[in-house]
Amino acid sequence: LDISNRSREEVQSGIGTMEKATDGLNKINTTIQSSGEIIDALGTRADDIGKIIEVIDDLAEQTNLLALNAAIEAARAGEHGLGFAVVADEVRKLAEKSAQSTKEISELIQSIQKEARKAVENMDRSTDIVNEGLNLGQELNAALRKISNVVTEVYKFAQEIGAATNEQSHGSSQIARATTRLNEITHEINSAVEEQASGAQAVVKAME
Repeated sequence: LDISNRSREEVQSGIGTMEKATDGLNKINTTIQSSGEIIDALGTRADDIGKIIEVIDDLAEQTNLLALNAAIEAARAGEHGLGFAVVADEVRKLAEKSAQSTKEISELIQSIQKEARKAVENMDRSTDIVNEGLNLGQELNAALRKISNVVTEVYKFAQEIGAATNEQSHGSSQIARATTRLNEITHEINSAVEEQASGAQAVVKAME
């Protein structure tokens, strides 16, 4: 009976532990999904920035081309175009710097997008693992509940057997006491018979 009770308590404890573990996995799953959404949003923003960089890069190329054309026209103007040539050269340099900066930013964005894709893939794998853990946890929880039901039935049977054993033990004690009393009564009867026999013998002798 004691063992059945302990088994039932252990199974209930196991069910409680599994429920806590399942709750923890659900929270992890929610966190992973939330992080995945944030990373997806960052990836979208990076795409938007990439499009803006493409526009800036196109403008830099056009500006560089215009500066080159302006330098050619300034050279044709001779001395009168010297000041304009200096300005055109500065514009060209600025356009080249802009193009270089947009190139570096574009490479950085591509790197961010690549890392974001990796992070999303890792989170997808983590989500799959967590889902597998949840499924296994549900199966284990169901198995533990079945075991709990069986142990509960065994515990009930053990209680019934214990009660029946106590009744049988109590009945045996009553039988033992009755047997003892019967022996005592038999002994008393034998003693009385012996006394009667002795008395009868004495009467017979007296009559002789």
